[in-house]
Amino acid sequence: MNKTPYIRLLSITLLLCLFMGSVAQTRYSVKDVPNVQRQDYQQFVSDPDNAVSYVDIQTLNAKIQEMKDSLNVQCAVVVLPAIAEEYATAKDFATELFENWGIGDKQSNQGLLIVLITGEGEREIAFETGYGLEDKLPDGMCKLIQTTKMLPHFKEEDFGTGLIAGVSEVEKVLKGNSDLVVEEGWPKEATWFIVAWIVMGLLVIFLKSRTAKPEKQDGSSNYMAAINSDGFMGVGCWIAILFLPAFILFAIFKGVSGKNKGGAKAVICESCKAAGGVKLMGQPSIRQTAIPGQDGMKEYSFKCSKCGHVHTELVPYVYVEKTSSSSSSSSNSSRSSSSGSSTRGGSWGGGSSGGGGASTKF
Repeated sequence: MNKTPYIRLLSITLLLCLFMGSVAQTRYSVKDVPNVQRQDYQQFVSDPDNAVSYVDIQTLNAKIQEMKDSLNVQCAVVVLPAIAEEYATAKDFATELFENWGIGDKQSNQGLLIVLITGEGEREIAFETGYGLEDKLPDGMCKLIQTTKMLPHFKEEDFGTGLIAGVSEVEKVLKGNSDLVVEEGWPKEATWFIVAWIVMGLLVIFLKSRTAKPEKQDGSSNYMAAINSDGFMGVGCWIAILFLPAFILFAIFKGVSGKNKGGAKAVICESCKAAGGVKLMGQPSIRQTAIPGQDGMKEYSFKCSKCGHVHTELVPYVYVEKTSSSSSSSSNSSRSSSSGSSTRGGSWGGGSSGGGGASTKF
């Protein structure tokens, strides 16, 4: 029996398996991406599988260096065949990688990460921006740059030219020279959010006002009751700030309805005996500073708009010990800077992602 055909078939099968294994797409997680900036401060493009030509990478490095020098913007470009399945989208991957590297200056947070996935069936381009670029490079503009400047080249598998076109347009946008215009309509999600915010604010402020029950007392205690029940002081002040539109509507309703349960406006003036004219005058002043083991005194001033009478009320307050974290934060900062320094090459500036940007599949 001639075994030669079987041996030949087996050899072909093995070679085919080896070939299929060699072309299988390598999936990268964030920790696997080479940080080229650590190796050389003049490198900004991480392309471990060599999807972009050397000439195009050098062009990108030059353009990104120009943006860094002229605009104080740190930009990184990452080109990968595929990402690990734990990441739902390239945008999710970009967000985590941005934070991991700390792209952008720590003070200005003007960082930009461009992630390009080139594998068949997984192709996607994603932008991730730092806090300092959110207003200069909004999400709509990121999407427009991807779809109009980059995707036409990507669809022709000319990844280098597409990346160069995208980085060039980003520079134009930041310098105010771009001719791209984003047409943004008012999103329905924002409308529903504002409506829910106002309704929730009205409910919270209404419940807060219902719980304010001043005890009617004679003399100065009448002013004390107003201080303790005034909805615009203490927690009520934060509620008013947090739900400002709802607070304005609530205040208008209260003014029109004429209902006033408690608060400084309900105080009866001790001089002219008129109600509704007494107002609290600004923030209280410190008359006696609290120290450990001894309460301090705050002085509140009330003025009647009808007769001009001014009433002052002294209120004790408890000493609160202040905690200092400056020494620990400075030591942590020094440790962070020393550990983040590189003995060779450069490093990113420790910036944070603002969550902005966009992603497009192609």
